[in-house]
Amino acid sequence: MTAEKRTVQSGFLAVFLLSAGLVTTLNYHVFSQKKDAYYAHLLDEMSTAYGVITSFHAETARVTFDTYINRPEILDLYQTANSEDNGIRNAVRKTLLAKLGPLYERLKLRNVWQLHFHLPNSESFLRLHRPEKYGDSLKGVRYSVDKANAERVVVSGFEEGRILNGFRNVFPLIRKGEHLGSVEISMESKDILGQMERQFHRHYAFLLRRQLVEKTVFPNEQSNYRPSDLSDDYLYEQGYAAGDSLKAVNAAIKPIVREKLKAGTGFVVEAGELDKLVVFFPIKNVEGHLSAYVVSHNEDATIRGYYVEFIITLVGSIAGVLIITVLFYLLTVDISDRKRAEETLKEKEHFLKTIFDGIQDPMHVIDRDFTVLLTNKKLLEMKNVNQEDIRGQHCYEAYQGRSELCEQCGAKEVFQTGKPKSLVKSLPLQDGTNRYFEVYSFPLYAENGEVVQVIEITRDITRQKHAEEDLILALEKAEESNRLKTAFLNNMSHEIRTPMNGILGFTELLKEDQLTDKERQEYLGIIEKGGHRLLTTINDIIDISRIEAGEVKITKTRVQVNNILEEQCQFFLPEVKAKGIELVSIPGLPDEEAWLITDQHKLEGILINLIKNAIKFTHKGSITLGYTKKIKNNAPVMEFFVKDTGIGIPQNKLRAVFRRFEQVNNGATRNYEGSGLGLAITQSYVEMLGGSIELTSEEGVGSTFTFSLPFSERLEEDNPSEGIAKKPPVLFQYLTVIVAEDDESSKMLLKIRLKNAFRNIIYVRTGKEAVDQLRKNPDADLILMDIQMPEMSGYDATREIRKFNSDVVIIAQTAFALSGNIEEAREAGCNDVIAKPIDYRLLFEKIEQLLSKNKKGGTA
Repeated sequence: MTAEKRTVQSGFLAVFLLSAGLVTTLNYHVFSQKKDAYYAHLLDEMSTAYGVITSFHAETARVTFDTYINRPEILDLYQTANSEDNGIRNAVRKTLLAKLGPLYERLKLRNVWQLHFHLPNSESFLRLHRPEKYGDSLKGVRYSVDKANAERVVVSGFEEGRILNGFRNVFPLIRKGEHLGSVEISMESKDILGQMERQFHRHYAFLLRRQLVEKTVFPNEQSNYRPSDLSDDYLYEQGYAAGDSLKAVNAAIKPIVREKLKAGTGFVVEAGELDKLVVFFPIKNVEGHLSAYVVSHNEDATIRGYYVEFIITLVGSIAGVLIITVLFYLLTVDISDRKRAEETLKEKEHFLKTIFDGIQDPMHVIDRDFTVLLTNKKLLEMKNVNQEDIRGQHCYEAYQGRSELCEQCGAKEVFQTGKPKSLVKSLPLQDGTNRYFEVYSFPLYAENGEVVQVIEITRDITRQKHAEEDLILALEKAEESNRLKTAFLNNMSHEIRTPMNGILGFTELLKEDQLTDKERQEYLGIIEKGGHRLLTTINDIIDISRIEAGEVKITKTRVQVNNILEEQCQFFLPEVKAKGIELVSIPGLPDEEAWLITDQHKLEGILINLIKNAIKFTHKGSITLGYTKKIKNNAPVMEFFVKDTGIGIPQNKLRAVFRRFEQVNNGATRNYEGSGLGLAITQSYVEMLGGSIELTSEEGVGSTFTFSLPFSERLEEDNPSEGIAKKPPVLFQYLTVIVAEDDESSKMLLKIRLKNAFRNIIYVRTGKEAVDQLRKNPDADLILMDIQMPEMSGYDATREIRKFNSDVVIIAQTAFALSGNIEEAREAGCNDVIAKPIDYRLLFEKIEQLLSKNKKGGTA
C-alpha cells in the first residue's frame, strides 16, 4: 500500500471519527432536551394537581364561612370574646363550641380538620380541633393570622402551624365595621396528599423544613414529626411510612436530593433505573418562603423510551456516517487500483451491505431526483417489496404508488436547506394497518458543499404516539371534571346568594314605616318565596350528599298509587293555574287494583321532582302524569310517565340532565333557576327502588320522563287495615307543653304560632331548665326539645328525663335533620324529630299521632 493511499485512508478515518463524535453530541443533545421537557411536564402536572385540590378546598372554606360563620348570631356572640372577664370568655368559647361543633364534624368528613378562632391581637381563642388549647399568642408565629387581623383581608395558602401544617384560609371577622378578630378553616397536608392520590392515582409525600417546624410547632407537638430519609434538613409528618421499596429508592438518591433541595426549586431525580422517577415540587408558604416539598414516586418508562430511542438513533447515525464515509472512500479510489482490488471491493460491499441490512430501523439513500439508490432489508420487509422491483424508481413511486412527491417530504427540504429534518407521518402498510413513523433525513455533501444525496431513517413511534394521545385525553378529562365542579360550585353560590339577597333586602325594606299594606304583603311574599327557594337548594344538597354517602334507606309499604297521583295534582294545582297551563292525571288501574309495594316517600319525591321540572320549563299547554301496568323482561312493572309540552331538550343533552355536576346550560346566561340536582336525585331514587328511568324529548315540542318500578301488590306480613277504626283526635286545649329553645328569634316565632293552641306553655332556654320544669310539672304532656342549647344539649336532657319519666312525649326540633341526627335523637329517647324551619301542619299531625298512641291528652 502506497503512502498516498495510507494518507487518504487516515483522512477518511479522521473524518469518520469527527463525524461520529458530532452525531453523538447532536443525538445526546436531542435526548437531553426531550428528558428536560418531560421533567418540566411532570412538575407542571404536579402543580396542576396541587392547585386543583387547594382551589377546591379554598372555595369550600369560603362557602362555609359565608353560610355558617359570617352570620349575625355568631358575630354578635363573638363580640364579647374580647372581654377582660375570663368567665365571659369561657362562656363564649363554650357556646361557640356547642353551636359550631356539628358544623366542624361535617367539615371533617370533607377533610377540613382545623376550625380556629383568633382575637384581634392574634391570640388563639378557640380551636375546635383541640378545644383544650387556647390563649397562646400567634403573633409573629402565624403570618396569615397577623395579616388577616392587620389588613382585614382573606389570606389563603400553605403555612406551618403550632400543631400541624396545612393549607390555610383565614377570614377576618367584622360586625358593623368593628373588627372582632379572625377565623381559620384549614386542611392538613396529609389530606391534601390523600385527595391528590385519589384524583391522580400517584403516591405522594410531604417534606417539611425542619427549621420552620422547630420554630413554629408547640414543643410537646413536635413528636408528630419524624426525620426524613431524604434529607436531614426536612421532616415527615407522623403517620407517613414509606414501604421497603421506597426506602431503598430514597437511600440511593439521598446524596443527590440533599444538594438539590438547597436550591429551593422543583426537580426530578432518576432512581437508579430509568423507569423510576422521583418528582420534587416546592411549596411556598403564605409569606412566599419555601416551606415544604411534595414528593411523588412514579413508575414511568418514558425516559427509558427516550434513552432507547437515543441509542437506536445514535447507532443508525454512526452507521450512516460509516456508510457514507466508506462510500466516499470507494468513490475516490484510484481507477488503476480497481481491478486489483475488485475482489476486496466485493467483500467490502458485502460487509457494508451486511451492516446496512443489520440496522433495525428502515433506511434508504436517494439522490436529488428522489431515485432510490440503496435500501436496507428492514425497509424492504416493511414495504413488502423486492430490491429489484424498486431499483431505479422514485421513492414516492416505489413506496407510495404516487406519481409526484408526497405533501410532506423531509428529503426535499434537506436538499433545499442542507440541514437535517425530522417529520412524523401516518403511513398505511401493505397489511392494511396504519401506524405512526418518525422519518429522519440527513444530507450527504459533495466536495463543493452541495447536497447530492439524502439518507432517511424511519422509526416506528406508534406506541409512543398512542401514549401521548392517552396522556392528552387524560388531561382533557381532568380539566373537564374540574370545569364541571367549578360550574356546580358557581351554580350553588348563585342559588344560595340570590334568594338570600332578596330575603335580606326586603327584610330591610319592611323596617320602613311608610309602607302600605299592599307593599308589605308583596315584600313578605318575596321573602317567603326566597326562603322556599333557599330551603329547596339546601334540601337538594343534603339529599345528594346522603345518596353519595349511602345513608338513604328504603322502607317499603303498601302504597295506593291513585291517591298519590291525585294528591300531587291537588298540591301543584295553584302553581299550574298561575302559569295558565293544565295538569292532568291518568290512572292506569281502578282504585281497588292500584296498589304497589314500594317506598312511598321516595315515589312521591320522584313525582314531585319530575312535576316541578315540567312546570318550570312549560309555558303553555299541559302536563300529564299517569302510569300503566306492563311486562318487561318477563316481569311485571308499573311504568309511570310525566309528559309536558314545554321547551324540550336538545338530543345531545338528554344524558347530561341526569349528571350531578352538569346542566343543559351551565353558563352565566341560564334562564331558569334551580340547583341542577333534582333529576340526579330522581334517577338515584328510581335505581334504589329497583327501577330505571328514560327521557325522550324534542325541542319546541316537549319532554316525556318515563320510569318503571317492580310491581308487587302485597308485603309478606301485609294485613289490610280497612276495618280498623280511626282514633279520636287529641284536644290540644287540654295539654301542657314545655318548649326548650335558646334562640330568641325561633322562640318568638314559636310563641306566635303556638299561641292559644295549648292550655299551658312553659318556655325554657337550656336542657337543664327543661329537666327541672318537668320535675316541677310531672303531668306535662309534651316537650318540644331543641338539640343545640347551652349548659346541657337536647340529647343529654332527653336521656336525663327518661331516667324518671318514660311517658312524656318528646319531639326533637333541629336544623340538622340528617339520618344520623334522627337516629341519635331516637337513641337518646325522643319519640320523633321535626326539622327546622318547622312545618306547623306536620308538627300538629305528629303531636296528635303520638299522643293518641300514648292515650294522653283530652279526646273528643
